Amino acid sequence: MGKPIGGVGGNFSGPSGWNIKFASWAASYDVETADAQGFEDGGFIFPIPINTGLSGSVAGVLQYDAAATQPVPDGLMDGAVLAVGDLEASSVGTFTLTIITGCTIAFTGVMTNFTVNRALKGSAVLGSFSFVSQGPITVTWDESAA
Repeated sequence: MGKPIGGVGGNFSGPSGWNIKFASWAASYDVETADAQGFEDGGFIFPIPINTGLSGSVAGVLQYDAAATQPVPDGLMDGAVLAVGDLEASSVGTFTLTIITGCTIAFTGVMTNFTVNRALKGSAVLGSFSFVSQGPITVTWDESAA
């Protein structure tokens, strides 16, 4: 019987320039389907898998007054017109979601969203990023490493 995973062993790494003090991440593995229903299916939906991918988000606390704390890469939000390649260079990169030492999900992905939540008082300013995978996903699951 296995042990439940807990404690402080989690981590997130993604494309450079997306900066918050990471505190949590969530991911969903999705299999997209298409309906291949025919007359012989008697009115029942007949889904077939057509592609797969991973989507999710990472959240944490925004920081300032130090190097590498701006939440979104400057090339995307500097008040200038986007240069050719800015989106690809700043949004696409290698992602690693660490569940615990030796258990990771890795993929090339795209940052798709930035959200900030600023309360009036009493709490830190929270930020989150959304992402989607691009291409193959690699899962490493080494039960003996934890």
